[in-house]
Amino acid sequence: MAGLLKMILLLLILFIQGMPSWGNELCSMFMPEQVIVVNPDTPVPDVCYTGEAIRLKTTISTVNKKYEWVRIASNNNESVVATNSDYVITSVNNIGRYKLRVYSPNPNEEAVPNGDFENVRDNRMKIDSDNSGDEVPVEYFEDAAKTELLFTTDYKYVAGSLGNELYGEGTHRVGEYAKDFHSNFCSTPAHSGTKFLIANGASNQTTRVWFKQVHITPNTRYAFSVWGLSVHPSVPAKLAFFVTDNAITSLDISNGIGQIGQEFSFTSSTTVWTEFFVFWDSGEFSGIKTLTIVNTNIASSGNDFAIDDVSFCGVNTEENDVSVRVSPSIIGDTIENIDVCEGDTNTLDISATDDVDSYSWTKNIDPMMVTTKSIDVKSVVTGNFTYVGTALNVCGSSFVTYNLTVHPQVHTRAISHN
Repeated sequence: MAGLLKMILLLLILFIQGMPSWGNELCSMFMPEQVIVVNPDTPVPDVCYTGEAIRLKTTISTVNKKYEWVRIASNNNESVVATNSDYVITSVNNIGRYKLRVYSPNPNEEAVPNGDFENVRDNRMKIDSDNSGDEVPVEYFEDAAKTELLFTTDYKYVAGSLGNELYGEGTHRVGEYAKDFHSNFCSTPAHSGTKFLIANGASNQTTRVWFKQVHITPNTRYAFSVWGLSVHPSVPAKLAFFVTDNAITSLDISNGIGQIGQEFSFTSSTTVWTEFFVFWDSGEFSGIKTLTIVNTNIASSGNDFAIDDVSFCGVNTEENDVSVRVSPSIIGDTIENIDVCEGDTNTLDISATDDVDSYSWTKNIDPMMVTTKSIDVKSVVTGNFTYVGTALNVCGSSFVTYNLTVHPQVHTRAISHN
């Protein structure tokens, strides 16, 4: 039985060693650990590593947040070591300074201020004609004078209130209930407020469900979100989101050029709204661009959906630092015996690891008024003297002892021969 247990333990160790990406996390399940809570709004004292695993953990809400645990090198270079709410340190090789960064949407930098469709009015709409003669795109404005554009769509507007306005593909309305415009659609209310955009899916992927011009700053992180609902359970929609210079093309869609996140696949539920949320880094994108939503599912049957609460905004960044440290260690011998001559000057040094907060010295157990790493000792009298240099930090201390034996100077006298 003992042999079997040893074999199982050996296999477990080999298995963990073969899975380095999460082996440390698995190891931490079987060893004691101290949990250190790191939140952006609370200073964190230095943490001492004593061989026990240390779990750095944030307790703030995980909703629409992005985490980064960043290790900061002595030269201040940064490397991201984890992107979830916890990071576990299981080795002295991983001690050092860490920074928690938390990214969240900044509503004060909203580029789609009326993404909830509450201000949409049919009498504040402008319909153009494209080359095919269809009455698209349709522009919705904030004001009756039609100067402040809310958004535009390539989906046709069908007037009326008979309950059959959205029987045709590629049509839309903004209203309170999808069932008001199609007898087979659901009667689920808006995600927020009272209005939302309802669509019968188009037969062409490049037919834009919703688009709006936004200003993009290069090398900047943005937060994009939209809520979606299937208004009919058959063949749920798949939305894709893009930032483009001009009207979107099939090449953009197939190659994912300027795409924000992955496709948003709707569920067949007609009662539960689902959120798509993603952080997007602009990279080299710069200036006025078109934020676009398309439906990549072009099945003629089903493929009917609704969207609400479209948002594209800047990002808040909150940070906090924590240092994981160990007690300083003396480098080299901790005891040195030195023979010197009376009148000599010798430099005594505390050679310790870098993680030192302060230094102190004693001479024959009496404190010296010295707090430097090195001291110069001039031996003015003969005898035996003991100097102890100590390196300290919040986790402990280490010391080096110098035993000096001071010998008298040997004086020689010249002898004259007459």
